[in-house]
Amino acid sequence: MADLTLDQALPVIQDLAQRKANAFVRRFGFAIDERDDVKSQLLLTFLIRWPKFDSGRASVRTFASRV
Repeated sequence: MADLTLDQALPVIQDLAQRKANAFVRRFGFAIDERDDVKSQLLLTFLIRWPKFDSGRASVRTFASRV
């Protein structure tokens, strides 16, 4: 998708952020209620870097994983 919008990418990013936050909390022994904070930080970081996304180089999921 050459003209992928942020609105189109957001569901993929939210799912990935949730999965990564769950893994992070379990791996490093954080309290489960800190998961939403971790997810929010992941989403914020992604949004800041969204302008650098190039669909010709990577999928949204790959881009988000690397961010």
